[in-house]
Amino acid sequence: MHAFIVVSRDFDPVLQKAQELTGAKWILPYKIEKIDDTRQLIKITNTSVPAKTCYVLEHFENASIEAQNSFLKRLEEPQKNLSFVLHVKNEESVLPTISSRCQLIRLNDSSDTPDASLIGNFVEANQSEKLKIISSLNKREDAVAFLKSLITQIHKDLATHPENAKLLAEADEALSRLNKNANSTLQLTRLILAISNA
Repeated sequence: MHAFIVVSRDFDPVLQKAQELTGAKWILPYKIEKIDDTRQLIKITNTSVPAKTCYVLEHFENASIEAQNSFLKRLEEPQKNLSFVLHVKNEESVLPTISSRCQLIRLNDSSDTPDASLIGNFVEANQSEKLKIISSLNKREDAVAFLKSLITQIHKDLATHPENAKLLAEADEALSRLNKNANSTLQLTRLILAISNA
């Protein structure tokens, strides 16, 4: 295997894991967000490398769909002595076509989930309190983790709280949009407005 997805909230442990997984002499951090970043990486890696080299792609979940599709071409053409480790906080942010070509590794720190009390407070809160809660979710991965926990909690409680069915449907829709690279703040705000107008 020459490509790995490592799920971790922090980047530093991923660098250590990359060394362990690949045995590379050179561990090189790199960021891909736009398609130009991918093109530059492809250009750099087109030449053969004399010793084992691993590119660790930090916060790969921030890569656009176009950038990920372009990177897929590099994965489809494995090169001797070259490997890739994709660091993500949530593996669902990676295109399935890329995931299928990588070995998935979850580090222990990736199990962090939003506090259950935060989810409970959100469900019970009024509109302005809900807006205040989501204002703390500045990063996409935090918004995704929040929505996943919210959906899980509502599913558990749906038998006793059927009134939350609308919230469940809207949270599921917001998560779907986030996984397609929609703006996280916009989707969370849209969720609150949708359930407030129900």
